[in-house]
Amino acid sequence: MHWKTREAINAKRRSDYREKTKTKKITRQVDTSKSIQCGASNNQCDNSSMALEDVEERTPEAQRKALQRARSALTQSPRKFFNTVQTLIDKSSSPRKRKLFVKSSDPTTHQFGRLFLGARHRLRDKNTKADRVKRRELIDLCNLGYSGSSSQTASLIGVNRKTLLRHKMKGKFRMRRLAKRSQKDAADKLAEEYFEDVATTLPDKKLVSKKTGKAAAVLKHPLKDSHKKFCEKFGAPMSFTRFTKCRPRHIRKIAQARLRQCLCEYCENTLLKLTTLNAIASVHDNACRIRHEFHAVDLITCDSKNKDCCCGACGQCGIHLLNNHIGPLLLHRGELTWHRWEAKKVLFKGKEVSRKALVTKRGDIDSLLAELKKEVVFLAEHLFRANWQNRQFSLVRSVSPFPAQSVCMVLDFAENFTCNYQQEVQAAHWHHEQVTVHPIVAYYRCPVCPKTVSSCHLIDGMITTPFIISPNRPWCI
Repeated sequence: MHWKTREAINAKRRSDYREKTKTKKITRQVDTSKSIQCGASNNQCDNSSMALEDVEERTPEAQRKALQRARSALTQSPRKFFNTVQTLIDKSSSPRKRKLFVKSSDPTTHQFGRLFLGARHRLRDKNTKADRVKRRELIDLCNLGYSGSSSQTASLIGVNRKTLLRHKMKGKFRMRRLAKRSQKDAADKLAEEYFEDVATTLPDKKLVSKKTGKAAAVLKHPLKDSHKKFCEKFGAPMSFTRFTKCRPRHIRKIAQARLRQCLCEYCENTLLKLTTLNAIASVHDNACRIRHEFHAVDLITCDSKNKDCCCGACGQCGIHLLNNHIGPLLLHRGELTWHRWEAKKVLFKGKEVSRKALVTKRGDIDSLLAELKKEVVFLAEHLFRANWQNRQFSLVRSVSPFPAQSVCMVLDFAENFTCNYQQEVQAAHWHHEQVTVHPIVAYYRCPVCPKTVSSCHLIDGMITTPFIISPNRPWCI
C-alpha cells in the first residue's frame, strides 16, 4: 500500500474518533442537565437522582487525580485531618450523601462481603468433591450469618438471588436428611441387637470368625416372623428390606445352617410333624399351613408370654383353636409318613442299650394330629419356661451394680473328649481315655470395685465335693 493512501486512512479514522467523542460529551451534558432540572422542579424524583449518582463512576485515573487534589488541600496533622473530614461528612454533606457513605463504609458488611468473595474466587475454578462441599457450606454460612433479606445478601456476596435461595433450601433438606439418617442409624442398631437376642449360637469352634471373634449363630424364626415381632415389640416402622440388611454377617438364616446340633428334642419332633402337615396343606388349602413350632404355640394361646395361657388355665384359648385352623385337612384320606426322635433299643458290644434315633412312623391323619396336639400342649409350657429363664438371666446379669454376695452361673458339660499322646506307639491306639468337660461361666461382683466380673472355670479332677469361687480375688484387674 502506498504511504499516501495509508496516511489518508489514518486521518479519516482520527476525524471519525473526534466526532464520536464530541457526540458522547454533548449527550452526557444534555442528560445531566435534564436530570438536574427534574430534581429542581420536582422533589419526588429521588430515583432519578440516585440513578445519576450511581452512573457517575470515574475512571481509575480520574479518581487518582481527584484524590490527589483533595489530599493536597487538607492538613497533614492526623487530628486536624480527622476533624475536617468528620465535619465535612456531618455538616457539609446532604442526607443522601451521608446515607451512601454509611452504606459503603459499614465495616461488618464490607468485611463479610470481601471475605466471601475471596473464598468464592479461590474455590471457583476447583471441581473436586471436597471443593464442591466447601462451596455449599460457604453459601449456607451466608444464609445463617447474615440477618438481612435474601436480596441484600445476594447483592452483598455477588451471586444471584435464586442461586442463594436454592442453596438455602438444599441446606434445609440436607439437615432433614441428616436427622432422618440419625434416626435410621438408631433403628438399625436396635435391629442388630434384636438379631443377637433371637439367634442361637452354634456349638462349633470352627464357626468362630477369626476377624471379629464372634461365633456363628442361627435364627430361631424365619425373617418375616422376626420382622413382625420386631415391629410389635419396639413399634419401629422399619421395612422388611431394611430389616434384612441389618442382620449381622455371623447370624445365619435357618436355611443357611447346614449342620445343626444340640437341638431341643420337643421342638424338633413338633417341627417334623409340621413338615408332613404342611405338605398336605399345599394340596388342600395353603391357608392351613403352620410355619414352625412357635406359630403352633401362638395359635393355641392368647399370649405366649402369659403363664395361664401356656399352662392351660385360660378359658378363652386352648387346643381347640388348632382344630379350627387345620379344619380342611381333616378330610384327607390316605396313609401318611412322618419322623420322630425317640429311644430305640440297639445292640452295642453284645449288649442291648437304648439310643436316641430318628424313627419313621406311618399312620392316618388322625394319628398324626393326636401326636401333634399332645406335643404342642407340652411345648407351650416348655417354651414359656425357657423364655422366662432367659429373661431372668438377662435381668440378673444386667443389674448394675451386681448384688453383693451373689453368683449367677451357667453350667454345661461336653462328653467324649479323647486324650491322645503327642508321640504314641501304634499299640496305644486302642486304649484312649475319654474326658467329660464341665465348663462353668460365673457372674459376680468384684470385691474391690462395683464392677461385674465374668469368668470361666475348668477344674482338674473329678468333682466329689461342693466348691465355691474365692471371693477375695479381684478378677477385674
